[in-house]
Amino acid sequence: SGQLKALYDVRDGNNKENFGGDIQEIVDEGTISKVTVSNPSMDSVEELNLPPEGKIRLGNKYFEYSEFTMNDDGTFTFTLNSVVENHAKYDGQHVSVGESVGFMGVPYYMAQMNEFIRSFAMSFNGVHSKGEDLYGNPAGNFFTGYNKVAGEDFKLDGPVSSWSDSYYRITAENFSVVKEFFDDPKLMSTSSDIDKGDEFKDILLELIHLEDQTPIYRGGTAKTFLETVLSDIAIDTNKVKNFTNNYTNISNVITNQRMSISGVDEDDEALALIQYQKAYNLSSRMVQCMSEIYKRLILETGV
Repeated sequence: SGQLKALYDVRDGNNKENFGGDIQEIVDEGTISKVTVSNPSMDSVEELNLPPEGKIRLGNKYFEYSEFTMNDDGTFTFTLNSVVENHAKYDGQHVSVGESVGFMGVPYYMAQMNEFIRSFAMSFNGVHSKGEDLYGNPAGNFFTGYNKVAGEDFKLDGPVSSWSDSYYRITAENFSVVKEFFDDPKLMSTSSDIDKGDEFKDILLELIHLEDQTPIYRGGTAKTFLETVLSDIAIDTNKVKNFTNNYTNISNVITNQRMSISGVDEDDEALALIQYQKAYNLSSRMVQCMSEIYKRLILETGV
């Protein structure tokens, strides 16, 4: 709790947007099992932030998976490293990958950046691929990601899975322009038909519209992406500040109430000490006076 809990939330907070779904089917294949998940919480490649391999929770039990595939019907298939015993008890059970942390921390904003990059790359490549390069050949993808392991660009032509080259593999970290365009800028497309001359730039105009006319991210354009993210950060920051101030005020009120009962005020204690001292002196004088009265009545009156 406290400051340590806050640091963990900043590090792990994903706004409860981790992968989840329901078990549709479990099939054994030798020493492994394949789990088909329906109703996934992530249904597009742009927002998909599944680790290529890791742990998946089936019901209340964790299993290791080595790969996953997004199927054409929107379901996901996970390949487990072991066999799932007693399939029946998992029917309809919930599936999740990663922890659900209700805070907008670093993972949440990384996911938002990845989603924008993929959406922008798909939109840009979709427009660019409709045109021709200056050699008259069909233009290909302009944006891709760099595979550091293989030392080459992703081809972006495979199914959505943990092992194929798809837009899932592109992140804000490895996002880049296809290497061939650095070597030969003539491969870039500005027109759908170069035979119509240099002034026919329909592809270029459509690409320009991606900035402020074509919806790409959260119903907004590429130009509003940064504004949207900054707005999220500003709202989250104010929310945290208000939360901190409110609980600080509550804590102060509780402390003051406790101190009003059990606390020690030096001035009050000094005043009380003087009061008790005067009361003691007066009581002593009263006892002394009564003692003298009894002495005179008993010893000196001869009664």
